[in-house]
Amino acid sequence: MQGNNRITWGDISFHSFIIAVISGVIVSFKYSPSSPFTSLEVISGLIPWGEFFRRLHYFSAQSFLTALILHKLDFLKRNVKYSSSKWFTEVITLFPISFLLVFTGYILRGDKSGIFARDVAINLVRTTPLMGPVVAKLLFGSINSPRLYIPFLNHAVIFTLIMIYLLFWHRRLILPDTGKLIFTLIPNLIAVVIFNPSIGVPVNYPLDPVKGPWFFLGIQELVYEFNPFIGGILFPAILLLSLGLFRNGKVFKILFWFLLLSYIFLTLIAGLLRGPGWQLIL
Repeated sequence: MQGNNRITWGDISFHSFIIAVISGVIVSFKYSPSSPFTSLEVISGLIPWGEFFRRLHYFSAQSFLTALILHKLDFLKRNVKYSSSKWFTEVITLFPISFLLVFTGYILRGDKSGIFARDVAINLVRTTPLMGPVVAKLLFGSINSPRLYIPFLNHAVIFTLIMIYLLFWHRRLILPDTGKLIFTLIPNLIAVVIFNPSIGVPVNYPLDPVKGPWFFLGIQELVYEFNPFIGGILFPAILLLSLGLFRNGKVFKILFWFLLLSYIFLTLIAGLLRGPGWQLIL
């Protein structure tokens, strides 16, 4: 497809975000932050069309984040002319907010994995000097609490509104293209019909190992192997910074690709080779 009709990863990410917002608003009417897992069971099993919109929200959110990553990597591959300062600003704003948006959505499952991911994230952010504990509470709430009011507020309102603003700033429009929206919706609907993303298991269920979302697995592996601050805060910060400075010299390019490939490798280890007690299974 040529001209304005050409569909890019950026278009897919943008329209997936719109689908995720619409389906998320529908699901939120029956969602309860005070009893998250129970409310998801009700949405999935008792509410008409609840399971459909839950699945659609899940897959469109995954599509949004995945396509955003591929969109930025495609820019690097094609070496598109772009202001270094604008590239840096977009990278250090869009990526953190998009990851926080999807991550808080994962937390809101309220299952064992979601609460575990929330508590790990709180402990990691707390290791940040000076304002770590305050920032952790503002982002994810209180550790070991079954109530998810703060993650819900951040996910459904604050991070969503910030992302809408960032997308408007990036694209200079927020209205979807009907053709591209349908193109993006179709594979998400196919995924809804074929796959059933689990709502997880209750917090008291004996699950070992407990693993977070796919984009968090590398962090889990790093935290296990190294100091939590180094693995959970410093490494992601350097990876993000090297991507933001990618256009400023060969050193940053080499550093970014090295860190990215390392993170992918660690993610594969955590996802495929870690068993009970986080021990390697070979």
